[in-house]
Amino acid sequence: MLFTICYISTAAELLLEEDVHALFSQTIKSNTHNDITGILIYQEGTFIQVLEGDDIFLNSLFKKIEEDPRHKQITKVLGEPIESRVFDEYLLGFSGMHKVEELQSIYLFLKKNRKTPYSKRLYAFLKPFLERQF
Repeated sequence: MLFTICYISTAAELLLEEDVHALFSQTIKSNTHNDITGILIYQEGTFIQVLEGDDIFLNSLFKKIEEDPRHKQITKVLGEPIESRVFDEYLLGFSGMHKVEELQSIYLFLKKNRKTPYSKRLYAFLKPFLERQF
């Protein structure tokens, strides 16, 4: 079953630029290999991640994230079946972003692609965070 998980967390410690790039590279490689679409945003010590994929695999992955020492105060804000993916055609299916230009790009993408109840909720959730960045 196709599923989504969206969470927000605080970084256990602020990441350096090279740590952010290493994390994004590892996440993109792993998620692409496992047919997971979505985004990972890191800004000022806050992570927001949206994952889309097989429900069993995503729930297992989320348990690993909860145990990851790089995160604290993890809050799952979405965890539900979905009819279709939002991010399957966005930058190879999975992207990491933390620069203003990248955040503007995802904001415009989500604003344009509010076609399903899931994509509308996702846009409504991320909109305040994305808009305050630019």
